[in-house]
Amino acid sequence: AQDARLQERARKRSTWAARSGEVALELPTREADFASFRSQAESLRGGLQESDESRQGRFQLIDQAARVGRRVESLEGQLSALTRQQSNLDERLLGIRRLLLESSGASRERLPFVGELLDVRPQDVAWRGAIERVLRPFARTLLVPDDLYAHVSEFVEGTYLGARLVYERVPPDVSEPRLVDDPRSLANKLVVADSELSWWVAEQLSRRFDYTCVGSVAELRSVGRGVTVAGQVKHSATRHEKDDRSRIDDRTTWVLGTSTQAKQAALEEALTTASEALRAAQQNRDVAESTRDEHARRTALLDQ
Repeated sequence: AQDARLQERARKRSTWAARSGEVALELPTREADFASFRSQAESLRGGLQESDESRQGRFQLIDQAARVGRRVESLEGQLSALTRQQSNLDERLLGIRRLLLESSGASRERLPFVGELLDVRPQDVAWRGAIERVLRPFARTLLVPDDLYAHVSEFVEGTYLGARLVYERVPPDVSEPRLVDDPRSLANKLVVADSELSWWVAEQLSRRFDYTCVGSVAELRSVGRGVTVAGQVKHSATRHEKDDRSRIDDRTTWVLGTSTQAKQAALEEALTTASEALRAAQQNRDVAESTRDEHARRTALLDQ
């Protein structure tokens, strides 16, 4: 019986020695040192507990990785839609147009968005971001020839679109666009693509978007309607706007253009950057969670 007790004590000591080694503690050889050993173990156990600050930091890393992950997914979706649909407009609007085309049998060229018909002149690319700011609502407008108006209006009325759609009924007879004399006018910095609706678009630009592209805020104050290169827009003597929800030079948000090449390059560049950020964020998150798990494992050993 005594041998059995000795063997059991030896087994337990061996077990505790192994556990102590895993938590970097040395098992005492003398009973007098056991109180000190217990004190060291309790101190170590306290140090392994996750503090509120550490927990908050870990949660922030988890949230950061999730946010960057959503950014990557969004960019991948935008790039896929751009490649598939060959338009700078967002996928929800293009989806509505696709349904309209399927239901009407019309060609895509007959139901364009304004932005698909407009290019900024090469010599005025420095103003591209500012022009995007002024024209964005107009650029997202669907143009409907008069003979398709009845069908489109009925379809829109009877369909849940899941997005905000603005469309313009274009009359069959459009007056010739008026000339805008000022070379600084936004209307003169654009080229309208050939289309059955080109004259209507050009007429709207000359009438509604004769904004002076000015070089300073002081000059902005002196004109009736204008825009600075930084994107501050003066719509009237009293109404001003600056929409900085995205950077003015963020090409991934631009909607103008008969070509998608520039936006595709911007999305690919943004996706590369976001993917690298995601890998770093995931690594930081994994290190934090691995540290938490290791501390929990060592705490469990001390609790046994």
